[in-house]
Amino acid sequence: MGTGPAATSRPHRARWAGVLAPRHAADVWDDATTTLAFRDLDPSTIRRLVVVSTHPDDGPLGAGGLMRAVTAAGGTVELVVAGDGGAAPPGAGRPDRAGTGRTCRAELDEALAELGVPAQVDRLGPALHEDDLAAALGPRLAGADAWVGPWRGDPHPDHAAVGRACVAAATTHGYGFPVRARTRCDPTDPDVPWDRAHRLTLSPADRAAKARAAAAHTSRCRTPPGATRAVLSPAARQHCRGAVEVYFRELPPGRNACPAGAPGNRAADADPYEEER
Repeated sequence: MGTGPAATSRPHRARWAGVLAPRHAADVWDDATTTLAFRDLDPSTIRRLVVVSTHPDDGPLGAGGLMRAVTAAGGTVELVVAGDGGAAPPGAGRPDRAGTGRTCRAELDEALAELGVPAQVDRLGPALHEDDLAAALGPRLAGADAWVGPWRGDPHPDHAAVGRACVAAATTHGYGFPVRARTRCDPTDPDVPWDRAHRLTLSPADRAAKARAAAAHTSRCRTPPGATRAVLSPAARQHCRGAVEVYFRELPPGRNACPAGAPGNRAADADPYEEER
C-alpha cells in the first residue's frame, strides 16, 4: 500500500480524523460478544499462530489474550507488523519517521514482554500497497494453524485494508478482530458478522497483562505537539481491556466474500493506506 500524499485524499483523512472518540461504553461489545458469539475459540488447537498488525500496537491490544493463551498452551506466536508506526496523528507536525519508528519498535518489545509472549516479530516497514502486502503475507501465513488480523469490516481504512490483504493472502482459515469497530460501530449493526464470531474469555491476569501492554505504548498514549489527541486515548484504551475478545472467522479466497455494504469495504486500489489512526 502506497505512501505519500497521492495515496489517500485529504478530504477522506479529514473525515476520518473527526470520528475518533468512542461512541459507547467499553462494555457494549463485551456484552454483545457474550450474547451473540456462540462459539468459543480453543487456543490449545493452535500450535502456530500468526498475528498481523496494522500498527505496532494493534496486535497486542486486539489479540493479546489469544497470544497469551496460545503461548500458555505451548504454541508459538509470530507477529507481522504491516506499518512502522512512523507517521503523525492528525494535526501533528511532520514526524521524524525514523525516530518515531524506533520508539514504536521499543514499545512493542516492552508490550510483548508485559504480555509474557516471546513472539517472533517481522516488521515489514512503511506501508505497502494492499496487493503488495498480500504478496508479502502469503509466505508468512503459509503453514500456520491459524492467523488473526484486523477485521476487514473495521471502519478504519488502514485496518480494513490489512484485513482484506490477509484474506487474499491466506490459504487456511483465520480470524479478523475488531479494532476501531469496538469504539465506533454498534455491535447490533447487521453488517457485523456474528454468525462467524468466536469468543475468547479472558482471565483477570489476561486483562491486567493487556492493560500493562497498552501502557507500554507511551508514545501512543500521549498527545504529540501540535496534535489534538493521543492515538490511544484513555477511553479508547478501555476498549482494549474487556473481559472477552471476539474474532470473526475468515476462509481462504473463493470460499467467502466481503459484503459490498460492510463498514470500511472499499475497492482494493482506491485507498493505499497510510500509517495514521
